[in-house]
Amino acid sequence: MKSIYVIRSQWWKYPTEDGIILFGIGNSIGNDQIRLFFEMAALKREIGKEYLPCVQWSFFNGKQWEFIKPGNLLSDTTGNLLNTGLVDILLPSPISEEMLDINGDFWLSAKVSCHTQNCSSIRNVYLNPVKARLE
Repeated sequence: MKSIYVIRSQWWKYPTEDGIILFGIGNSIGNDQIRLFFEMAALKREIGKEYLPCVQWSFFNGKQWEFIKPGNLLSDTTGNLLNTGLVDILLPSPISEEMLDINGDFWLSAKVSCHTQNCSSIRNVYLNPVKARLE
């Protein structure tokens, strides 16, 4: 069973500062795709496109943080962490033992670098959600 830990997620509490959320994911060797479902608090106001938060995803490759290329962000239905939704990331290569920390966790980060005051609060984050459709 995989585990996920939200280690530092204070950016919605301090909207005047840039924010970083770190995710430590256990039992991840061999995976090359990370799918996260974010349950966000509802926004109480409308936000124009020019004021949307800017989110940059990265992963720790064992030596340094590496940006997720735009083409490797397969899906973001959260609208940059604005709404409840799915973030689906394809890593450039499968997770190897060299990419893990001493506890065996793989690290992913999301950095909000602009308009942090317009981000929603995170209620929950779920790893590897399944999308279902009622017919």
